[in-house]
Amino acid sequence: MFKAYYLLEARGLIRARPRSGYYVNARGDSLPPEPDASCPDGESTELAISERIFDILDSS
Repeated sequence: MFKAYYLLEARGLIRARPRSGYYVNARGDSLPPEPDASCPDGESTELAISERIFDILDSS
């Protein structure tokens, strides 16, 4: 559950107050700029879904 809080905080959408909790930033607060869109090179790689799922589960 805390991963979601950390992600929102990293994006500048919420802020933590010690011994108080998390609070939503107002719209005027400094939000980080949106990242540029990626530009794939057009090459694709074949990947077995089950292998990828196990890689993800192993890393967590």
